[in-house]
Amino acid sequence: MPARSRPNKLHPDRRRSHRQAQPLAPPTATAGPLPTPALPTATAVPIQRARPGRLESSEGGLALDYPTNWRLDESATELGTLALLINPNETAYAVVYQSLRPTDRDLVAASESVHDQVYGWFDDVEWLGDQPWPLNDGRPAWASEYVAAINGVPIYILMVTAVEGSRLVTLMTYCATVIYEREYETLETIAKSMRLSPQRAGGVSRDEALVLVDQDSDAAQEHDPALGGGYAGLFSSLVQFTPAQTLAPDLAEGWSISADGTVYTFALQPNARFHDGRRLTAADVIYSWERAIRMSGGSSSAVDALIDIVGAEAYLAGESETISGLHALNERTLEVSLREPRPAFLQQLTTSPTMIVDQADVESGPEWYLTPNGSGPYRLSRRVAGEYALLERFDRFYGPQPAIRYIVYRLYGAGAFGLYEFDYVDIARLGAADADRAADPGDPVAGELFAAPGLCTSFVAIDTSRPPFDDPQVRRAFATAIDTERYRSLALGEEAITARGLYPPALPGYNAEFSAVIANSTTAQQLLADSAYGGPANLPAITLTAQGYGGELGPEVGALVRLWREVLGVTIRVVQITPGQDQSRVPADGGRLALRTWCAGYPDPAAMVDPLFRNESPLRSGYASPELDELLAQARREDDHSRRLALYRTIEQNVIADAGIIVLSHPLQRVLVKPRVLGYPQSALPLPIERYLSLESNTP
Repeated sequence: MPARSRPNKLHPDRRRSHRQAQPLAPPTATAGPLPTPALPTATAVPIQRARPGRLESSEGGLALDYPTNWRLDESATELGTLALLINPNETAYAVVYQSLRPTDRDLVAASESVHDQVYGWFDDVEWLGDQPWPLNDGRPAWASEYVAAINGVPIYILMVTAVEGSRLVTLMTYCATVIYEREYETLETIAKSMRLSPQRAGGVSRDEALVLVDQDSDAAQEHDPALGGGYAGLFSSLVQFTPAQTLAPDLAEGWSISADGTVYTFALQPNARFHDGRRLTAADVIYSWERAIRMSGGSSSAVDALIDIVGAEAYLAGESETISGLHALNERTLEVSLREPRPAFLQQLTTSPTMIVDQADVESGPEWYLTPNGSGPYRLSRRVAGEYALLERFDRFYGPQPAIRYIVYRLYGAGAFGLYEFDYVDIARLGAADADRAADPGDPVAGELFAAPGLCTSFVAIDTSRPPFDDPQVRRAFATAIDTERYRSLALGEEAITARGLYPPALPGYNAEFSAVIANSTTAQQLLADSAYGGPANLPAITLTAQGYGGELGPEVGALVRLWREVLGVTIRVVQITPGQDQSRVPADGGRLALRTWCAGYPDPAAMVDPLFRNESPLRSGYASPELDELLAQARREDDHSRRLALYRTIEQNVIADAGIIVLSHPLQRVLVKPRVLGYPQSALPLPIERYLSLESNTP
């Protein structure tokens, strides 16, 4: 063996628990193709081949040389994998991958933590030794040698790790032991040629970019603000919330409100422009709001935000061609007349459907939203399907310029946690399984996790217009049968908190002293026995609808069905609906229940109760009463803050006492944020955070 260049000298001051391997056997035969091991998983960054034998990836911050007869496998799509090279006979491989550098470890300790992963990737792994191993450009690196097996085939492994910024980059070369002597110098040459540089995202430096993750979609609801979509920062509203959770002007320079609270007059920013440079006017606001109402369909967001404007109901019903309560007094002045005082109106104008779009752009074609002419602080610079969307700071923006120059959305199908873990993104919203892992104190990202209840409540909606749920005793029996603590334990674990009432803790109006229906099996059975049906045997068929795809229903559904069966002895028919499907079109043989989650679009209890219980809402829960209608009307008009909150608490108490809905839980928001991202607000509000963030390395 060519001992002069091999990193096989054991360091006496270092010990490993693994047994030292025996010397490699000399080559005796030609090996066949090697199986590919299970390496780090998910999605790779783009690779560029500068010329035969030269790989360059500005996105991956990597360059290296390799034999011209080797193959660069561009189909490798594992997350963290920067390159996969294969020799002509598929008997030797070189894999380059990256991981986060632990901040409390030096190069040697960090390299060992990466290299020891071979014990999980290969069989019969034995350590030969390790030592410093500088790359050709002088960058320090650390190398380790192993022998192992893949499906019984003996192999030799050389692992070389170097540090670049916050990441570790490792090149692992391996080949069949029978060709070790022939291929060693090639493997060593490939490893020594590595050149590392700061990564880029969407073609721009990570130092200037906030990198986020999004699903690659051409669907309108993912991009059109009228439907609740759109990349952050592309569009603006008249009003915005700040990180301090206060209302502030946005496209509106200011406003005045009439003495009776029904007329709002907005003065638009004098230098407000669309991204193509056209001046934004009051007519653009009117067009955008009428369009949002027109397109609302089953979406309550636009209706809830704008329905109180005079003429909005008639416009929604197709009875008029315009919303009569909207008037452009001149290019910069908009007058809005409401049917009655609406203290939450300004808050409603922070929601996505009220954002301003350009009529000519919107009407230019059915896929206008893929290249939008926006009104916000960022403009869409380019979008490469399946790879990224690049947003650039709009230099003619009417407000203060954001500190961050670029926002890059990686359009990958991979999980957000994996992308974050491998340092591909700066902020990642997590699902329950990933959030539990990130919360583990032993995980490297544990200190970067933000967790708090959002503005959402999960509940069972009850159609009280049909048997058997027109009987209050039946409703109360079903509500009292659900032990919400046990439900959360069975269905959700730590991804939610048990609901005490309709309002989540972060919403004004939340009453920590209030408690929903207390579960009691005996009481539930007695309530059902005292109903008009006398017990479970005489109940008509009952349907529970829940959202999902492909016949897969979550544990929440199973937990509800199980608890009702155990306590009340009833059988529930489960019907799956796709998200957005109109519940009224779902066939049902009898009483209908629906598992739903509703999130307030702004921090006011009206944002929770109006969409669920107001008569004109397209997303009503199914519960109504004359008393509730009167309370809703009073609360909407009341301009004294304390009295308003008292009314909304009364609404909450009455609805739950009458078992109009069954509240279950409040989902938790769990977000990972890189330490380089400064100013991230711990708020449940849907804030335009891109305006307020900065990067540790960023210079505005």
